[in-house]
Amino acid sequence: MIVEIWSTDSGNEGPPDDQIKTTFGVRNLSWSPDIGFSINGVVTKILGTANHQDFAVLGVAVPDHLQEHRLKKLQQFGANAWRTAHNPPNEALLNAADRLGVLVWDENHRNGQDEEMEVMIKRDRNHPSIVIWSICNERLCDTIDVRGDAERLKALAHRLDPHMGRVVSANYNNFNGNRTPMDLMGFDYGPEMYDKWHAEAPQAPAISSETSSAYSDRGLVWNNRTAGHVRDYDTEHPSWGQTAEVAWQAILSRPFVGGGFTWTGWDYRGEPTPYSWPDVNSHFGILDIAGFWKHRAHWYHACWTAPSDGYVLHLLPHWNWEPGHGSVDVWAYSNLEELELIHPNGTSLGRRQAPQCSRAEWQVPYMKGSLTALGYLGGRKVKTTVVSTTGSPSALRMEIMDGIGAEGVRANGQDVGLISVEVVDDQGAVVPTSSEMIHVSATSGIVLGTANGDPSSLEPNFSPRRSAFGGRLLAVVRPEPRGLGRTMTVRAESPNLTPAELRLKVAGALQRPCGTIEYSLWPLVFSGFIRVRCPDRLLARLNVQCDALLAARNAPSHALFLQGEMKEGEQLTIQTPDPEFEEILLASAAMLGKTLIGDDDEGTTYALDTVWTVHQMEGDYNPVHFHNNARSMFGFSSFLHLQLPPQVGQRESPGEGGSEDGGTSFIWKTDSTATQGQLECPGVLSVEMQEGYLHVFPQWVQHFVWPFRGVGERRTIAANIARLPSGMAR
Repeated sequence: MIVEIWSTDSGNEGPPDDQIKTTFGVRNLSWSPDIGFSINGVVTKILGTANHQDFAVLGVAVPDHLQEHRLKKLQQFGANAWRTAHNPPNEALLNAADRLGVLVWDENHRNGQDEEMEVMIKRDRNHPSIVIWSICNERLCDTIDVRGDAERLKALAHRLDPHMGRVVSANYNNFNGNRTPMDLMGFDYGPEMYDKWHAEAPQAPAISSETSSAYSDRGLVWNNRTAGHVRDYDTEHPSWGQTAEVAWQAILSRPFVGGGFTWTGWDYRGEPTPYSWPDVNSHFGILDIAGFWKHRAHWYHACWTAPSDGYVLHLLPHWNWEPGHGSVDVWAYSNLEELELIHPNGTSLGRRQAPQCSRAEWQVPYMKGSLTALGYLGGRKVKTTVVSTTGSPSALRMEIMDGIGAEGVRANGQDVGLISVEVVDDQGAVVPTSSEMIHVSATSGIVLGTANGDPSSLEPNFSPRRSAFGGRLLAVVRPEPRGLGRTMTVRAESPNLTPAELRLKVAGALQRPCGTIEYSLWPLVFSGFIRVRCPDRLLARLNVQCDALLAARNAPSHALFLQGEMKEGEQLTIQTPDPEFEEILLASAAMLGKTLIGDDDEGTTYALDTVWTVHQMEGDYNPVHFHNNARSMFGFSSFLHLQLPPQVGQRESPGEGGSEDGGTSFIWKTDSTATQGQLECPGVLSVEMQEGYLHVFPQWVQHFVWPFRGVGERRTIAANIARLPSGMAR
């Protein structure tokens, strides 16, 4: 590239030598310690939720187009903000937030990490949706010099982003009250402390950065410790949290609190509070992990929706009980003024006031039939809601969920369709107590997996077979590669029920590569990962190649980030990284190698790709998961989900009653440029399929995979390590 100084003498014509295309937005933000948050001069309460980055079935490998879906689901019940917990988000989520008008709290991972904060701000500062920079969350704020580190990061944010009106905050109560170092105090629960903190720092605006942590499971009436289930009334919360009603009344009644972020909008994998096993994901979400509304979502809908924007009236629980059950605790959530409940026998059970952001309650003797709620505004009946006793399960019904796939699913190896499967009676009503086992299959398509919203559902994510929970199930599907112009047919079956079928159009692929590779190392925490996106149904040879490598410029000294694009070819390859990354890559390998094998030989050198856990599950397919829990500075969590074709690489193991997937793999590759006494930058990273395994390794690396034998689930640790003792010829 030739760069010349512009002048009046030289001809300033021709194509640009370099250019960047970006989107940005212009808006006016202000924060007041008296009236909270305003955007473009309009006082606006931030009605937000905090969220992890995973999605049902897919883990954190979420296709870009589903980021918009995740935001829209929260907007359905009135949310207008998203807090990224606890790291910068996928940029596709920020792009969707810009389009949809969703406010964003953008969160750095840890206090004191100046370089990560700088990368986040430089990457994200053109997004108008971001209104708050956060330096850290709770324990991640703790450093040797907590306040000094926080003040330095705040100054960094203002230096890098001086004109967009954003404030700097943290979800950390030690920063609240006297001598707060933050622009915006972040109240982490503790509504009983709001007034005290405000009195101690009356000059500082405030927000409830994390609130409620109420938990529930969709549609349930009772707690059940053995089953790992929590009732779906707004009564259950941990010791540090509050019900949604208590938490949000404290926020909405105080003008100086600019809003809040409920923990969480979506259920997520991990943190199964209040129980542990058999639960495998949280109960905190307003939505369950499949995206179905819990009763608590209707509370938020009623609280966060003005009657002028729509009348809300929701009854709970279901009305399927055995004869002689006795009385049922009936609640109604509404944004109207008065509510009346009509018993199935036709008599009125009386009117109740409908307090804002609360509920009306009745004790109702059970009788089969229909329970009817009437909503009044200004003395006039404006809304009717009915909950009826259903018949027995009779059939399955399938629908495209929230339009994801309604216009067709692109056969680009990434986009998916979401299918809602319901268990219905002979009148077409969803049976809310049904738990039938359902099997989902696809013709000209792939069932990536299923989810039902039950935190104690222990089927693998990728299983096409799962029981309904509360009469509902989600299936995630994708077209077969090169499915352009075809129709994908999805079928749901269950014993003794009429099956259902749904056809989805397979649309053309996007004009973009069929996948990307992202590679990162975190030597400071002895971890790292590779994330691979590639076409479905990997064959014995992986027919893609990665070239046009882009190395992240100005990356912090403790992280390596490489990215490339896949095209037609023989294998997936990342070419040599920039020379400046050589030193940190080898230092990472040394630290990780010592952690893995405890080698104290100072003369030993290492080359390492990554460390992961390998899972193999029993079933018709031979699925393999590679993952660890590392997070990169760019907001990814490591996760690689591959589903191999049936029986790829499998052979029978006589006498053991099972199969052996290709045996032990032991690979040693050398680079022709390697010379005696000199270990150069780790050259090429290769991905290839051999004997049923996916091998990911840099050159000069020994790759160990221990074989799986027998049936059922097996787990082991696999590591890519090149151990080069002192004096060994390289």
